[in-house]
Amino acid sequence: MRQLLLLTSCLTTPVRHCIVYPIMNLDGMTKREAVEIVDLIVKKGERNEQLTVKEAYFLDQISYAVQERFIGEIRQRQKKIPALGTGEYGYLAVWGGEMTPGCRICLEHNFHAIRSVTRCNLRCKFCYYENQHDKEPDLHRDHYNIATNRVLTRRDIKAMIIKAMRGEKKVKGIAWVWFEPFTNVDKHLDLVKFFHDQGIYQHLYTNGTLCTKKNLKAMSRCGLDEIRFNLAATNCSDKVIKNMHIARDHFPYLCIESPMFKEYYDHFVKKRKKILATGVDHIHCAELHLNKNNAPHFVNEDWYQYKNGYVSPMSSRRLTYDLLDMAVEEGWKDIVIHDCSNEVKFYRGVSREIFGKTAYYEEMGLPFIWYKLALLRYC
Repeated sequence: MRQLLLLTSCLTTPVRHCIVYPIMNLDGMTKREAVEIVDLIVKKGERNEQLTVKEAYFLDQISYAVQERFIGEIRQRQKKIPALGTGEYGYLAVWGGEMTPGCRICLEHNFHAIRSVTRCNLRCKFCYYENQHDKEPDLHRDHYNIATNRVLTRRDIKAMIIKAMRGEKKVKGIAWVWFEPFTNVDKHLDLVKFFHDQGIYQHLYTNGTLCTKKNLKAMSRCGLDEIRFNLAATNCSDKVIKNMHIARDHFPYLCIESPMFKEYYDHFVKKRKKILATGVDHIHCAELHLNKNNAPHFVNEDWYQYKNGYVSPMSSRRLTYDLLDMAVEEGWKDIVIHDCSNEVKFYRGVSREIFGKTAYYEEMGLPFIWYKLALLRYC
């Protein structure tokens, strides 16, 4: 019962900045008839019975219509922001200048992501891995994960990269991601230097709490190009802001990349002068993605699903445009803000080599009760 109440609450809060118009064509049926159809489909789905193609399509219509209404709202907000650069048929939106090389390489999907550690020193409400931190087996000091958790040694990775650089795709970047790399700095130094010597661009994500002048300098000396601080992990703690000041002296690009949600946004706004004073180059405003681990923390939000892929709270992307509005109003200088949205993730996943193929996929899916609530609310 508690789970049903939580899911039922996901579309009960007020929608701000909304354009009011019906979300879908009911093809001559009344709203009551449509709700009755959804009721039957929901009950069938909750019994784990196979839906017919027609039933699945009906649910897809609802999801698509909510998506289009929300994206329409975002388009209206984009039009009001002077000098906002939109490209690739509207999938990209950047304000203040050019994206970092790491961001551009990511968009072209011309990089490999490496997981070097299986531990994090923090537990964040927005984290995909909230319930997995203590279940992951420790990686050996010479083991790393690439792609589908393949365990590889340094020697394996070096051989694979050299071969990848000879291939048609010609890999250009490495992203050090997942958990907290600074829990084991020494494990990175040899490979960071190796990639740098091959001319491969590298960026790394950190919550910033374990950074010191010594280990930041060590990473920089080995050739790390771009460091990205997740300020949401500590709600913009002064300690992490101080570490950003230190990092500014050692890396070509100093960035912030954090998922946008209300608690983080409020702390950022309060400390924005201190944050901007670090000399940060780029703010990636990531649209928050939900899965079974972090979704329970955001059940009181309005959700939508983009192209049958990521599920996100609508408030997340709205907060990105609240931040952009503030940057314009206050005249922020020498900083780039990127709307790193679900649209961007879809664009990133589009294959350059195979027409029609994408690597954008479903993380969680919407609970069946969502479709009835969406129909009641938006039609």
